[in-house]
Amino acid sequence: MDRLFDFVTVVKVVGKRGVDFGKGEIIITGDLVGAHAHALMPDGNVLHSDAVPGNARLATANARCNFDELIQVNSGGSHSIYPFENDYSKRGQDQFIITSMPELPEVETTVRQLREPCVGQRIVDVTINWARHIATPSPKKFRQHIRDQKIESITRRAKYLVFHLTIDSSSQRTLLGMTERSYLLIHLKMSGRLEVMNADSPRDKHDHTIFHFANGRELRFNDTRKFGKVYLVDDVNDVTGHLGPEPLEASFTAKRLGEILGAHHKPLKTFLLDQTLLAGVGNIYADESLHRAKIHPKRYSDSLKPDDVKKLWRSIRHTLNLAIKHNGSSIDWVYPQGEHQNHFRVYDRQDEPCYTCGKPVRRIIMGGRSTHFCSGCQRL
Repeated sequence: MDRLFDFVTVVKVVGKRGVDFGKGEIIITGDLVGAHAHALMPDGNVLHSDAVPGNARLATANARCNFDELIQVNSGGSHSIYPFENDYSKRGQDQFIITSMPELPEVETTVRQLREPCVGQRIVDVTINWARHIATPSPKKFRQHIRDQKIESITRRAKYLVFHLTIDSSSQRTLLGMTERSYLLIHLKMSGRLEVMNADSPRDKHDHTIFHFANGRELRFNDTRKFGKVYLVDDVNDVTGHLGPEPLEASFTAKRLGEILGAHHKPLKTFLLDQTLLAGVGNIYADESLHRAKIHPKRYSDSLKPDDVKKLWRSIRHTLNLAIKHNGSSIDWVYPQGEHQNHFRVYDRQDEPCYTCGKPVRRIIMGGRSTHFCSGCQRL
Protein backbone atom coordinates (compact mmCIF):
# COMPACT_ATOMS: atom_id res chain seq x y z
CA MET A 1 0.00 0.00 0.00
CA ASP A 2 1.31 3.45 -0.84
CA ARG A 3 2.67 5.64 1.88
CA LEU A 4 0.84 8.80 2.76
CA PHE A 5 2.73 11.73 4.21
CA ASP A 6 0.98 14.68 2.60
CA PHE A 7 -1.49 15.23 5.41
CA VAL A 8 1.07 15.36 8.21
CA THR A 9 1.62 18.65 9.99
CA VAL A 10 2.17 20.15 13.44
CA VAL A 11 -0.71 19.31 15.77
CA LYS A 12 -1.54 19.23 19.45
CA VAL A 13 -1.12 16.07 21.49
CA VAL A 14 -4.67 15.02 22.15
CA GLY A 15 -3.63 12.77 25.02
CA LYS A 16 -4.08 15.82 27.24
CA ARG A 17 -7.84 15.48 26.73
CA GLY A 18 -8.01 12.85 29.42
CA VAL A 19 -6.48 9.78 27.79
CA ASP A 20 -3.31 8.51 29.45
CA PHE A 21 -0.81 7.51 26.77
CA GLY A 22 2.34 5.68 27.64
CA LYS A 23 5.68 6.78 26.23
CA GLY A 24 6.19 5.41 22.72
CA GLU A 25 2.53 4.39 22.37
CA ILE A 26 1.18 7.33 20.44
CA ILE A 27 1.50 8.79 16.98
CA ILE A 28 0.25 12.28 16.30
CA THR A 29 -0.88 13.16 12.79
CA GLY A 30 -3.02 15.76 11.14
CA ASP A 31 -4.36 16.84 7.78
CA LEU A 32 -3.11 19.62 5.52
CA VAL A 33 -5.21 22.33 7.11
CA GLY A 34 -4.68 21.11 10.66
CA ALA A 35 -8.40 20.68 11.27
CA HIS A 36 -8.05 17.25 12.88
CA ALA A 37 -5.60 15.32 14.98
CA HIS A 38 -5.42 11.54 15.29
CA ALA A 39 -3.66 9.61 18.03
CA LEU A 40 -2.99 5.89 17.74
CA MET A 41 -3.77 4.15 21.01
CA PRO A 42 -2.06 1.02 22.33
CA ASP A 43 -5.20 -1.09 21.84
CA GLY A 44 -5.43 -0.28 18.12
CA ASN A 45 -8.09 2.39 18.47
CA VAL A 46 -7.69 5.91 17.18
CA LEU A 47 -8.54 9.00 19.17
CA HIS A 48 -9.83 11.80 16.96
CA SER A 49 -9.90 15.42 18.01
CA ASP A 50 -11.28 18.12 15.79
CA ALA A 51 -10.69 21.86 16.03
CA VAL A 52 -13.38 22.30 18.69
CA PRO A 53 -11.73 22.18 22.15
CA GLY A 54 -12.87 19.25 24.22
CA ASN A 55 -14.59 17.48 21.34
CA ALA A 56 -12.89 14.09 21.16
CA ARG A 57 -14.16 10.66 20.28
CA LEU A 58 -12.88 7.12 19.80
CA ALA A 59 -13.11 5.20 16.56
CA THR A 60 -12.05 1.60 16.05
CA ALA A 61 -9.66 0.89 13.22
CA ASN A 62 -10.34 -1.83 10.64
CA ALA A 63 -7.23 -3.64 11.82
CA ARG A 64 -5.05 -3.56 14.88
CA CYS A 65 -2.03 -1.30 14.54
CA ASN A 66 1.19 -0.70 16.40
CA PHE A 67 3.68 2.13 16.73
CA ASP A 68 5.02 1.44 13.24
CA GLU A 69 1.77 2.32 11.53
CA LEU A 70 -0.33 5.44 11.23
CA ILE A 71 -4.00 5.72 10.45
CA GLN A 72 -5.79 8.16 8.21
CA VAL A 73 -9.52 8.57 8.75
CA ASN A 74 -11.04 9.32 5.37
CA SER A 75 -13.91 11.76 4.95
CA GLY A 76 -16.32 8.84 4.59
CA GLY A 77 -15.33 7.44 7.96
CA SER A 78 -13.33 4.47 6.68
CA HIS A 79 -9.79 3.80 7.84
CA SER A 80 -6.68 3.31 5.75
CA ILE A 81 -3.49 1.92 7.25
CA TYR A 82 -0.12 3.13 6.01
CA PRO A 83 3.39 2.06 7.11
CA PHE A 84 4.97 4.67 9.32
CA GLU A 85 8.62 5.18 8.50
CA ASN A 86 8.94 8.93 8.88
CA ASP A 87 10.59 10.37 11.95
CA TYR A 88 9.33 12.79 14.51
CA SER A 89 10.81 15.20 16.98
CA LYS A 90 9.16 16.78 19.99
CA ARG A 91 8.49 20.51 19.86
CA GLY A 92 7.50 21.90 23.22
CA GLN A 93 5.21 20.22 25.71
CA ASP A 94 2.33 19.34 23.44
CA GLN A 95 3.43 19.39 19.82
CA PHE A 96 5.00 16.88 17.51
CA ILE A 97 6.12 17.38 13.95
CA ILE A 98 6.61 14.62 11.41
CA THR A 99 9.71 15.30 9.34
CA SER A 100 10.73 14.19 5.85
CA MET A 101 13.45 16.23 4.22
CA PRO A 102 15.40 15.89 0.95
CA GLU A 103 18.96 14.75 1.48
CA LEU A 104 22.13 15.36 -0.52
CA PRO A 105 21.18 13.21 -3.57
CA GLU A 106 17.74 14.81 -3.93
CA VAL A 107 19.14 18.33 -3.65
CA GLU A 108 21.97 17.53 -6.07
CA THR A 109 19.45 16.17 -8.56
CA THR A 110 17.37 19.33 -8.25
CA VAL A 111 20.47 21.47 -8.85
CA ARG A 112 21.30 19.58 -12.04
CA GLN A 113 17.73 19.84 -13.31
CA LEU A 114 17.62 23.61 -12.74
CA ARG A 115 20.87 24.48 -14.49
CA GLU A 116 19.55 24.33 -18.03
CA PRO A 117 16.48 26.58 -17.55
CA CYS A 118 18.06 28.96 -15.01
CA VAL A 119 21.74 29.58 -15.71
CA GLY A 120 22.19 32.75 -17.76
CA GLN A 121 18.79 34.14 -16.82
CA ARG A 122 18.32 37.62 -15.38
CA ILE A 123 15.99 38.06 -12.44
CA VAL A 124 13.81 41.10 -13.12
CA ASP A 125 11.65 40.86 -10.00
CA VAL A 126 10.44 38.58 -7.24
CA THR A 127 6.99 37.98 -5.79
CA ILE A 128 6.96 37.15 -2.08
CA ASN A 129 3.65 35.71 -0.93
CA TRP A 130 5.02 34.38 2.37
CA ALA A 131 7.37 36.88 4.00
CA ARG A 132 8.81 34.33 6.43
CA HIS A 133 10.26 32.40 3.50
CA ILE A 134 12.94 35.08 3.37
CA ALA A 135 15.50 34.40 6.08
CA THR A 136 17.83 37.29 5.18
CA PRO A 137 17.76 40.19 4.41
CA SER A 138 14.33 41.66 5.07
CA PRO A 139 11.75 40.92 2.32
CA LYS A 140 11.90 44.57 1.22
CA LYS A 141 15.69 44.60 0.90
CA PHE A 142 15.64 41.14 -0.66
CA ARG A 143 13.38 42.34 -3.45
CA GLN A 144 15.48 45.44 -4.01
CA HIS A 145 18.79 43.57 -4.22
CA ILE A 146 17.65 40.53 -6.22
CA ARG A 147 16.50 42.64 -9.17
CA ASP A 148 18.80 42.59 -12.21
CA GLN A 149 20.89 39.78 -10.76
CA LYS A 150 22.02 37.23 -13.32
CA ILE A 151 22.33 33.54 -12.47
CA GLU A 152 25.90 32.55 -13.41
CA SER A 153 25.85 29.01 -12.02
CA ILE A 154 24.05 26.73 -9.57
CA THR A 155 25.84 24.50 -7.07
CA ARG A 156 25.02 22.70 -3.84
CA ARG A 157 26.35 22.98 -0.29
CA ALA A 158 25.02 20.20 1.94
CA LYS A 159 21.22 20.44 1.52
CA TYR A 160 21.28 24.03 0.24
CA LEU A 161 20.91 25.04 -3.39
CA VAL A 162 23.38 27.85 -4.13
CA PHE A 163 22.67 30.27 -7.01
CA HIS A 164 25.79 32.27 -7.91
CA LEU A 165 24.65 35.75 -8.96
CA THR A 166 26.18 38.82 -10.57
CA ILE A 167 24.68 42.15 -11.61
CA ASP A 168 23.63 41.87 -15.25
CA SER A 169 25.92 43.89 -17.54
CA SER A 170 22.92 45.58 -19.17
CA SER A 171 21.65 46.89 -15.87
CA GLN A 172 21.90 50.58 -14.94
CA ARG A 173 23.02 49.41 -11.51
CA THR A 174 26.36 48.38 -13.03
CA LEU A 175 27.05 52.05 -13.77
CA LEU A 176 26.73 52.75 -10.07
CA GLY A 177 29.49 50.28 -9.24
CA MET A 178 27.18 47.55 -7.91
CA THR A 179 29.12 44.67 -9.44
CA GLU A 180 29.72 42.58 -6.32
CA ARG A 181 28.91 38.91 -6.52
CA SER A 182 26.09 37.65 -4.32
CA TYR A 183 24.57 34.29 -3.56
CA LEU A 184 20.98 33.10 -3.41
CA LEU A 185 20.61 30.08 -1.14
CA ILE A 186 17.46 27.99 -0.88
CA HIS A 187 16.76 25.25 1.65
CA LEU A 188 13.77 23.13 0.66
CA LYS A 189 13.13 21.75 4.15
CA MET A 190 10.20 19.29 4.31
CA SER A 191 7.97 20.19 1.41
CA GLY A 192 9.81 22.63 -0.82
CA ARG A 193 9.87 22.19 -4.61
CA LEU A 194 11.46 24.39 -7.28
CA GLU A 195 9.98 24.50 -10.77
CA VAL A 196 10.58 26.70 -13.79
CA MET A 197 7.29 27.59 -15.47
CA ASN A 198 5.99 29.97 -18.11
CA ALA A 199 4.77 33.17 -16.51
CA ASP A 200 1.27 32.70 -17.92
CA SER A 201 0.84 29.16 -16.52
CA PRO A 202 -1.55 28.83 -13.56
CA ARG A 203 0.04 29.29 -10.16
CA ASP A 204 -0.43 26.95 -7.25
CA LYS A 205 -1.62 28.38 -3.95
CA HIS A 206 1.59 27.14 -2.36
CA ASP A 207 3.88 29.03 -4.77
CA HIS A 208 5.12 31.34 -2.02
CA THR A 209 8.26 32.84 -3.59
CA ILE A 210 8.43 33.45 -7.35
CA PHE A 211 11.47 34.71 -9.24
CA HIS A 212 10.58 36.40 -12.54
CA PHE A 213 13.07 35.95 -15.38
CA ALA A 214 13.63 38.36 -18.27
CA ASN A 215 12.76 35.60 -20.76
CA GLY A 216 9.16 35.42 -19.50
CA ARG A 217 9.60 32.34 -17.32
CA GLU A 218 9.47 32.00 -13.53
CA LEU A 219 11.29 29.99 -10.91
CA ARG A 220 8.61 29.06 -8.40
CA PHE A 221 9.34 27.96 -4.86
CA ASN A 222 6.34 25.83 -3.91
CA ASP A 223 6.26 24.99 -0.21
CA THR A 224 3.15 23.48 1.32
CA ARG A 225 4.45 23.44 4.88
CA LYS A 226 6.15 26.85 4.62
CA PHE A 227 9.29 25.58 6.37
CA GLY A 228 11.62 26.41 3.46
CA LYS A 229 14.09 29.29 3.68
CA VAL A 230 15.63 31.73 1.18
CA TYR A 231 18.83 33.68 1.76
CA LEU A 232 20.57 36.43 -0.21
CA VAL A 233 24.12 36.97 1.05
CA ASP A 234 27.54 38.19 -0.07
CA ASP A 235 29.30 35.17 1.45
CA VAL A 236 27.95 31.61 1.35
CA ASN A 237 29.68 30.90 4.65
CA ASP A 238 27.32 33.34 6.35
CA VAL A 239 24.74 30.57 6.01
CA THR A 240 26.77 27.37 5.66
CA GLY A 241 29.90 28.11 7.65
CA HIS A 242 28.84 25.82 10.50
CA LEU A 243 28.54 22.76 8.26
CA GLY A 244 30.95 19.86 8.08
CA PRO A 245 32.85 18.74 4.97
CA GLU A 246 31.19 17.62 1.74
CA PRO A 247 31.39 13.81 1.57
CA LEU A 248 31.78 13.72 -2.23
CA GLU A 249 34.55 16.29 -2.56
CA ALA A 250 38.11 15.13 -3.32
CA SER A 251 39.34 16.76 -0.12
CA PHE A 252 37.14 14.44 1.94
CA THR A 253 39.52 11.51 2.29
CA ALA A 254 39.34 8.43 4.46
CA LYS A 255 42.04 9.99 6.61
CA ARG A 256 39.92 13.11 7.11
CA LEU A 257 36.89 11.02 8.04
CA GLY A 258 39.00 9.07 10.52
CA GLU A 259 40.16 12.27 12.17
CA ILE A 260 36.60 13.51 12.62
CA LEU A 261 35.36 10.13 13.86
CA GLY A 262 38.17 9.85 16.39
CA ALA A 263 37.52 13.31 17.78
CA HIS A 264 33.99 12.41 18.88
CA HIS A 265 32.36 9.74 21.01
CA LYS A 266 28.98 9.35 19.35
CA PRO A 267 26.91 6.43 18.05
CA LEU A 268 27.63 6.25 14.33
CA LYS A 269 24.05 6.86 13.27
CA THR A 270 23.95 10.02 15.38
CA PHE A 271 27.36 11.04 14.04
CA LEU A 272 26.32 10.71 10.40
CA LEU A 273 23.22 12.85 10.95
CA ASP A 274 25.16 15.67 12.59
CA GLN A 275 25.46 18.24 9.79
CA THR A 276 28.27 20.04 11.62
CA LEU A 277 30.43 16.93 11.30
CA LEU A 278 29.44 15.70 7.83
CA ALA A 279 27.22 17.70 5.49
CA GLY A 280 24.27 16.39 3.51
CA VAL A 281 23.78 12.86 4.82
CA GLY A 282 20.30 12.21 6.22
CA ASN A 283 18.38 9.32 7.66
CA ILE A 284 18.03 7.20 4.53
CA TYR A 285 21.62 7.34 3.37
CA ALA A 286 23.07 6.97 6.86
CA ASP A 287 21.28 3.62 7.19
CA GLU A 288 22.26 2.54 3.68
CA SER A 289 25.90 3.54 4.14
CA LEU A 290 26.28 1.74 7.44
CA HIS A 291 24.77 -1.44 5.98
CA ARG A 292 27.06 -1.36 2.96
CA ALA A 293 30.04 -0.99 5.35
CA LYS A 294 28.64 -3.76 7.61
CA ILE A 295 28.88 -1.54 10.68
CA HIS A 296 26.24 -1.43 13.41
CA PRO A 297 24.60 2.00 13.85
CA LYS A 298 25.17 1.89 17.63
CA ARG A 299 28.94 1.53 17.39
CA TYR A 300 30.76 4.59 18.67
CA SER A 301 32.57 6.81 16.22
CA ASP A 302 35.89 6.65 18.05
CA SER A 303 35.82 2.84 18.19
CA LEU A 304 36.38 2.27 14.47
CA LYS A 305 39.64 0.70 13.37
CA PRO A 306 41.42 2.03 10.23
CA ASP A 307 39.92 -0.70 8.04
CA ASP A 308 36.43 0.14 9.33
CA VAL A 309 36.98 3.83 8.59
CA LYS A 310 37.99 3.04 5.00
CA LYS A 311 34.93 0.82 4.56
CA LEU A 312 32.62 3.52 5.88
CA TRP A 313 34.28 6.21 3.75
CA ARG A 314 33.89 4.12 0.58
CA SER A 315 30.35 3.20 1.55
CA ILE A 316 29.20 6.79 2.13
CA ARG A 317 30.58 7.96 -1.20
CA HIS A 318 29.30 4.94 -3.14
CA THR A 319 25.83 5.19 -1.56
CA LEU A 320 25.46 8.90 -2.31
CA ASN A 321 26.78 8.61 -5.87
CA LEU A 322 24.47 5.69 -6.58
CA ALA A 323 21.48 7.61 -5.24
CA ILE A 324 22.38 10.61 -7.42
CA LYS A 325 22.57 8.26 -10.42
CA HIS A 326 18.99 7.22 -9.60
CA ASN A 327 17.85 10.86 -9.16
CA GLY A 328 17.45 10.42 -5.43
CA SER A 329 14.70 8.62 -3.53
CA SER A 330 10.97 9.23 -3.77
CA ILE A 331 9.35 8.51 -0.43
CA ASP A 332 6.50 11.01 -0.56
CA TRP A 333 4.55 13.34 -2.83
CA VAL A 334 7.03 16.22 -2.51
CA TYR A 335 9.82 14.57 -4.48
CA PRO A 336 8.31 12.16 -7.04
CA GLN A 337 11.08 11.81 -9.64
CA GLY A 338 13.53 9.58 -7.76
CA GLU A 339 14.15 5.88 -8.35
CA HIS A 340 16.61 4.97 -5.63
CA GLN A 341 13.83 3.76 -3.32
CA ASN A 342 13.77 0.70 -5.60
CA HIS A 343 17.37 -0.03 -4.57
CA PHE A 344 17.18 0.31 -0.78
CA ARG A 345 19.25 -2.30 1.05
CA VAL A 346 17.79 -1.82 4.54
CA TYR A 347 15.84 1.44 4.73
CA ASP A 348 12.07 0.83 4.73
CA ARG A 349 12.66 -2.97 4.69
CA GLN A 350 11.84 -3.88 8.28
CA ASP A 351 11.54 -7.68 8.79
CA GLU A 352 12.45 -8.36 5.15
CA PRO A 353 15.50 -10.55 4.39
CA CYS A 354 18.86 -8.88 3.92
CA TYR A 355 20.03 -9.10 0.32
CA THR A 356 23.51 -10.04 1.53
CA CYS A 357 22.98 -12.68 4.22
CA GLY A 358 19.23 -13.37 4.30
CA LYS A 359 18.79 -12.39 7.97
CA PRO A 360 15.88 -10.04 8.76
CA VAL A 361 16.28 -6.26 8.63
CA ARG A 362 15.59 -4.67 12.00
CA ARG A 363 14.24 -1.25 12.87
CA ILE A 364 15.02 0.64 16.06
CA ILE A 365 14.77 4.25 17.19
CA MET A 366 17.99 6.16 17.79
CA GLY A 367 17.74 9.75 18.89
CA GLY A 368 14.13 9.84 17.72
CA ARG A 369 15.05 8.61 14.23
CA SER A 370 14.07 5.40 12.45
CA THR A 371 17.18 3.27 12.10
CA HIS A 372 17.37 0.18 9.89
CA PHE A 373 20.12 -2.43 9.95
CA CYS A 374 20.75 -6.11 9.21
CA SER A 375 20.70 -8.38 12.23
CA GLY A 376 23.30 -10.59 10.56
CA CYS A 377 25.69 -8.32 8.69
CA GLN A 378 25.84 -5.50 11.21
CA ARG A 379 26.68 -7.00 14.57
CA LEU A 380 27.81 -5.04 17.61
